[in-house]
Amino acid sequence: MNNTKPAFTDCATDGKRKELAERFTHYLKSRKTEKNAYVVNLNGAWGTGKTYFVTEWKKLVEEQGHIAVKIDAWESDYLNDPLAIIIAELLEQVRDRIENYDKDFEDKEKEVANAILNIGKDILPILAKILGKHLLGKAATDDIVSLLGKATGSLLSNEKLKEDLNIGELGLSVVRQHKQHKQFTQDFKKQARDLVDFALEGNPNKQVFVFIDELDRCRPTYAIEMLETVKHLFDIPNFIFVLSTDTNQLQHSIKAVYGHDFDSHEYLSRFFEQEIDFT
Repeated sequence: MNNTKPAFTDCATDGKRKELAERFTHYLKSRKTEKNAYVVNLNGAWGTGKTYFVTEWKKLVEEQGHIAVKIDAWESDYLNDPLAIIIAELLEQVRDRIENYDKDFEDKEKEVANAILNIGKDILPILAKILGKHLLGKAATDDIVSLLGKATGSLLSNEKLKEDLNIGELGLSVVRQHKQHKQFTQDFKKQARDLVDFALEGNPNKQVFVFIDELDRCRPTYAIEMLETVKHLFDIPNFIFVLSTDTNQLQHSIKAVYGHDFDSHEYLSRFFEQEIDFT
């Protein structure tokens, strides 16, 4: 952990913001997260100091012994892949906690990388750029390209299998993608949790806090992709996600994609266990 000032040291609210963060933290840690992630929406209007609050809140939970990650979604939306962004930031934070970085931890990082490789070639460019550098070092880009090509080129490809399944090329493609995504999801969740458990060995604070800020400022399609990624790929035991937004603005962004008459409030309710207000 970096040597920084204690959380909320420079806050001008006479400790009120710190008390609020402590109250939120206590509440979230009391939620049942042993089997699934817990996702909340920190809702507050623009200009109310949410970004500062979230930054200091992250420090607070780190001081309590948790792994904490903060992602500025607005800064990363040009990269167009929320999965890679979350993984890269998570691994960076986990690596910082390992006092003696050794081969065992490196092997676990590679297991996460291998699980990711199974998702398919469509995300190759961004994974090669981000994960190649953060997980395995700069020299890993070519390895990722090579491994991914082999992984995606061999599944369900022979004529005998097509005949046995009695399906055409379109059906085969659907089956292949479904099997590939299902296996990826299972592998990724397991490897990500194993990696975190390795970093937290002996630490009773098993919850991982992931703060995602400025989602309402992102391109509407990217905001939706981030929400879907958190819901479907990071439903990992003892992960707590705090998505900081001006929720009214986020609802407008969703309507920009799905239409003015779309019920964006109901849509968001699929992703959040609860909304907590920042005032």
